[in-house]
Amino acid sequence: MPAQKFLDPGSSPAALWGSELRHYRQAAGLSQPELAQKIFCSRQLVGAMETGERSPEPDRAGLCDEALQTGGALRRLLEKLQRSFRGRRSNGPDRRHVAKEQPKQQQRRGLR
Repeated sequence: MPAQKFLDPGSSPAALWGSELRHYRQAAGLSQPELAQKIFCSRQLVGAMETGERSPEPDRAGLCDEALQTGGALRRLLEKLQRSFRGRRSNGPDRRHVAKEQPKQQQRRGLR
């Protein structure tokens, strides 16, 4: 069994959700392959969701809730994180957009 990858729940909304998924999966006594079978996906997808490399779809979060008997906690958390993230993006610049624009601005400065 490979060592578990370190989780930094504060690094992104997906990582926070993933850390909760891992918590509930371990509390239920399930391995990643066992959970994957219950939610109709691969073990790799479960691992990617737990580490925040992939964000779950709302339906997948609901399947996780059912399989892990969380009472809907994972789906609710996903919805709250999505609303929070959308709210932050609308209140400030999209940093990905700014990062893409910087090289263009630098090029323009060089042309002047």
